Amino acid sequence: MPPDHHDVFAPPDSSSPYARQERGHVPASVLKDIRNGGICAIISSSITVVVYVLARGQLDPRLETWIMFEVVLLVGCTIGTFLKSRIATTALFGYFVFSKILGLVQGDSNIAGLALAGVFIYFYFKAMRASYQYHQLVGRGSYSTAEAASPYHRRS
Repeated sequence: MPPDHHDVFAPPDSSSPYARQERGHVPASVLKDIRNGGICAIISSSITVVVYVLARGQLDPRLETWIMFEVVLLVGCTIGTFLKSRIATTALFGYFVFSKILGLVQGDSNIAGLALAGVFIYFYFKAMRASYQYHQLVGRGSYSTAEAASPYHRRS
């Protein structure tokens, strides 16, 4: 081979617009916090699904609709949490805190339920914080994942 021949299988040099963006190192603790929040979301959404299935047809139709909305929201946020979505983890944390405050105001909460809710809030908050840290570390903070994956996207 001539010395000026470029190997087509060699990775592109860093000056090339097709070079893979260097990603920051993500600590295991960040990934662990996201995973733990996702596991709590699975537990929470599973409990909500069981309550919905057992109570279907026995409740006021408006309440059934609300529980179905809650199931869809929790399952969607659970999937989003495992995909490290900042929107999903923030929505999960915010919705859970809102629902517990609403339960307190309406008098629907007991001490054991509040203690368990405190554990879930702790893990949801850590997952939310970790998802923001994750995206800050991998450098996706200002543009979408699709743009980050595109070889044509150039960072300014």
